[in-house]
Amino acid sequence: MEAKFGPLEKRIKKRLTSIETKFFRRTAVCTLFNHKRNEEVLEELKVEPVDQKLRRYRIKLATTRNRNRMTNITVNCRPNGGRRLGRPFTRQLD
Repeated sequence: MEAKFGPLEKRIKKRLTSIETKFFRRTAVCTLFNHKRNEEVLEELKVEPVDQKLRRYRIKLATTRNRNRMTNITVNCRPNGGRRLGRPFTRQLD
């Protein structure tokens, strides 16, 4: 499903992870002088990274879309019947 939505842009992913890291470091009362890696802080708080949460959310959204939505109905429409053979009638203007 990653190909359908496309991966997160590097710029956005970098911003999200930096904001997330700042928040979780404050929550864990961990300063940069403690020399803990970001992964260690996340494991300590038992939290998964934001990009994984977003990926899981996107996949869930793609799989739970309603099949009765108008876009799906119009794309998959196969009308019954047909049209008359030959040239179409020309409309005569008065």
